[in-house]
Amino acid sequence: MPLGLGRRKKAPPLVENEEAEPSRSGLGVGEPGPLGGSAAGESQMGLPPPPAALRPRLVFHTQLA
Repeated sequence: MPLGLGRRKKAPPLVENEEAEPSRSGLGVGEPGPLGGSAAGESQMGLPPPPAALRPRLVFHTQLA
């Protein structure tokens, strides 16, 4: 009677959270805040963030934490 001990559970697919993306887009660069920031008329310098398909995927591994 096989017990299925040799089978490994499939990892769930990675899901990107698109709702949290606008807060991540600038990473705090050029945003007004208590520790400085940009002036009211100053435009944001630098390149826009890459599209979601080109961003590195960060995976939190519980066994390494």
